[in-house]
Amino acid sequence: MDDEITRLIHNDQQYIILEMPLHLFRDNVEDIVTTLTPEIQNGKFLVIDAAQCPYPSTEAIEVMLRMLKQFVAKKKGFRLPIANGNESWRKVFRIINITTLFQFYDSIAEAKAHYAE
Repeated sequence: MDDEITRLIHNDQQYIILEMPLHLFRDNVEDIVTTLTPEIQNGKFLVIDAAQCPYPSTEAIEVMLRMLKQFVAKKKGFRLPIANGNESWRKVFRIINITTLFQFYDSIAEAKAHYAE
């Protein structure tokens, strides 16, 4: 895993916060998925932080969908939490019809609380 990916992933005892960058490249998708998958399989919760990204790229959406699969396999109807997603994020999700797969929150703290619901 390269330093760029390391800077995007913030890990604590219970949660992984993935800081979604503005530019995410094809190679980075595999690196992120490969890094996050074992953590999720070991019981960690994932929150996407969209604060630094004005709109989701196709690569960002691919990462989120692939990570979502990890959780849906454990809990039917699960929605992956996204913190700090602006209206552009919501609009893109509506256009490509994936709003039912994700839940938007105004802060990381609110997104973390999603797992207690």
